Amino acid sequence: MPTLIINNRQYKGKLDKGAVLKAVCAGFQETTEPTVCLSEDMETNECLKNNGGCWQDKKANITACKDTFRGMVCECPLVEGVQFKGDGYSNCEAAGPGRCKINNRGYKMHRTKLHSLQTSRKTVEEKET
Repeated sequence: MPTLIINNRQYKGKLDKGAVLKAVCAGFQETTEPTVCLSEDMETNECLKNNGGCWQDKKANITACKDTFRGMVCECPLVEGVQFKGDGYSNCEAAGPGRCKINNRGYKMHRTKLHSLQTSRKTVEEKET
């Protein structure tokens, strides 16, 4: 009788490739599994229903829901080099120097340009006096 040991568990008898692949996928830590483990044939994407109950920014199309083989996790994402910080369930805020790229693009970029303009104007005024 064929026997296969995966993650210290024995599988005997007819070894169906789907069952073997599920056993292999079960050995990965959550969020580290390869994409083959996340295919429709292998598992259900819990993020598709109500965003898994995780935080999301519908305007920017960003979510904290990350599909995993065992289910899902709510984890603030990294988007365009900007790390979001928070609990992943009720809030995630863009943090760091690139945060203006993500949301409120016009307002924050405009405000930064206005600050630069005001600083330049002060420098010119100081030189004149």
